[in-house]
Amino acid sequence: MTHFRQLSPPTSDCEDSTQASDREAGLPNDNTFTISVRRLKIYNNAVASVFGSTANRNYNQKHIDKKLDQLLSMVEKDISIVNPNCSKHGPYSVFKANPAATATTSTTTLTDPLPSPGHSMSSADENTANILSSPPEGGTSLIDIIQGKIFGILWFNCYGNMIMNRQEYTTWFINKTRSSLTTEFVRFLGKIIDDPDINMASCLFNECIARWNCVDWQSIAITMLVIIHGYTCPNLTKLLRMWFLQQKSLKFSMYPLVNFIINNTQDMDVLYHCNELLGDADLFEDPYQDELTSELHVLVTERLVNSWKDRILQQLCSCQDTTLSCSQLRYWQLQLKCNEQFYKDVYTMQD
Repeated sequence: MTHFRQLSPPTSDCEDSTQASDREAGLPNDNTFTISVRRLKIYNNAVASVFGSTANRNYNQKHIDKKLDQLLSMVEKDISIVNPNCSKHGPYSVFKANPAATATTSTTTLTDPLPSPGHSMSSADENTANILSSPPEGGTSLIDIIQGKIFGILWFNCYGNMIMNRQEYTTWFINKTRSSLTTEFVRFLGKIIDDPDINMASCLFNECIARWNCVDWQSIAITMLVIIHGYTCPNLTKLLRMWFLQQKSLKFSMYPLVNFIINNTQDMDVLYHCNELLGDADLFEDPYQDELTSELHVLVTERLVNSWKDRILQQLCSCQDTTLSCSQLRYWQLQLKCNEQFYKDVYTMQD
């Protein structure tokens, strides 16, 4: 980062003159430098999967090298989930050097380039869109093509999600879409991925709820929407809140949404509902489900503890009575302690 700063020209005449003044003044500390807000924002536009989240980024070179090695290793391992017959290794078995060349071929395989949200449609993407609207040819099924897109979206965008970041859950998620979804619904998932327009997010959400009553299918489609748009769309956020509060039981397919909601909401009603659903969850869909449920339970109770601390602070600043809030805080602190101890005794000791 510092090397790039030294090689790059100033972003404005003002910055250039500022740097010249600093050099003439002869600052005693040779390690000091000035940087414009504009350039700082450019530096801040880092990849979360490598540098970490916005609140806790790590630019240490050793950390970055290690993280990049891990990501490349995951490409080699995870490609077998999408295409078990793949004999190549390394990222170039997934990301072709010449994507446009695939547009002239008669078949499309899962080793073709995986699109990322928000990009302009290339000739390869147009070819994929044509395949989606017509019956598959050459032995490549429509579901396999879309699952390649789903896999790409998960790999590129989900390293800030505790659930989707787990290879065990990603494997289950891909297998779930492969075994239980209809061609019509798979086409709808392709529509979500290929249309990253934020103005269409709420429309796609409503279309999904209106056309399919299956909670698993709704969860998968909403997960795709949330991965692409996050909490940047107010209408989508409201629809997600309403949908989540209507759920009476917790499906394993909903776990990424639960993790996303816990990390991004301060709505006490939603957090209470999360805690209730996790406490009543039926742990039979996957052997790994019970451990993830326990982790989410710790996460949501910790979030509730912090929420009550914030409320008490606000009440103190407003000279309000904090008796009830303090009781609630002690209750959730005890719940958090119990949940953490349970997870430690049952799962940590097994390692």
